[in-house]
Amino acid sequence: MLVVPQNRTERSSLTQGARGTICIRYDRVIGDRQTRFRCSAAPDSQPWRNRHIEPSSPPTKNGLETVPRGRQEERIQLRRLYGFLACLAATLGAFLVNTPAASATGVVSNGIPWTDDLNPVPHPPGVIEFCTMGVVGSDSLGNKIGISAAHCVDDAPDGAPVYRYTPTGPREHIGNIAYRSPGGGTGVDWVVIRLNADAVLTSDGPSARVDGIGASDPVGPHCKDGAGTGIHCGSITSQNTTRFYSNAQSGGGDSGGPVLQNNTEIVGMVRGFDPLLFAFEYIKFAAVLDGISAQPNPIGKGFVVTNN
Repeated sequence: MLVVPQNRTERSSLTQGARGTICIRYDRVIGDRQTRFRCSAAPDSQPWRNRHIEPSSPPTKNGLETVPRGRQEERIQLRRLYGFLACLAATLGAFLVNTPAASATGVVSNGIPWTDDLNPVPHPPGVIEFCTMGVVGSDSLGNKIGISAAHCVDDAPDGAPVYRYTPTGPREHIGNIAYRSPGGGTGVDWVVIRLNADAVLTSDGPSARVDGIGASDPVGPHCKDGAGTGIHCGSITSQNTTRFYSNAQSGGGDSGGPVLQNNTEIVGMVRGFDPLLFAFEYIKFAAVLDGISAQPNPIGKGFVVTNN
């Protein structure tokens, strides 16, 4: 038995010898030694150009396969190609297995515009047909929850669908109204929206981040975010059990949007403007949570703000 070390090169070729013979030349280099083998004359005298050797049974010498150089290089290239394709298939398979399925509902966060109208409907001049999501999170049952202002859905019953606002329709369904504060928009003014189970919740809204709950009775400076007019900051001027008032500006489309202190903690939601106090009106978020806890409906209870 001949043991060949790894540092070797091999070369084979077929040559035509004397008339009526075919010779097989096999060169092997092992380290610095070169060994050359030559075959004996072929049993027949067919010219090389007329010989046909089946690829499945190439000529051999002492049990060693002899393959023309062109075909040998072709086999090497094919092996490399097959290896590459196998690696590519394995990589793509792992990627596809580990890629999460796309959500039909998509991302839902604070600050997005939403509406209860599937398609645009005529409104009086100056009336904005969307509101702003105040905050998103989950309840003790694992439901995905959004909270905003009840006066946004005064014309829609509990159970009605709500949609991500776009200027044209039909709009994307993101959840359904679970229930609202007693008296709706004339009461404390909050609505609980049960979001679709496949909604992807995030703390990062289009303009602001909400990842916690702040003081029950906030004082001092704060900022509000709304899909209508964006971010405006100011200071609280007065308050009562369910409201606080401020010089932080809000406008159409901002209703239900978050009011923040300590950058990312929600302390209230946008409601409107009080002409008697000549101040912008906000709903205390502590009053919202108290109202949810007092309801018999378990949806929304134990609300925790999304923090991711």
